[in-house]
Amino acid sequence: MKLTDKQTNIMRLIRRSTPSGGWYTVSKAVWPLVESADIPSDLLEVRLSDGAHSVRLTPNGEVVMKYLV
Repeated sequence: MKLTDKQTNIMRLIRRSTPSGGWYTVSKAVWPLVESADIPSDLLEVRLSDGAHSVRLTPNGEVVMKYLV
């Protein structure tokens, strides 16, 4: 699987954020970009809680990030 430039950029953006309990909070303004990137679920978990979107890298996502960052 090859990630698109958009997916790669979103993954880097997520990694630069500060996680809380392993989850990165995604603002309402940025969420449409993350959603439209269509990052494979084996790389990124998505959670919606009380109207707030959060994402977490899966173990495979962590491996990919080693090569992106």
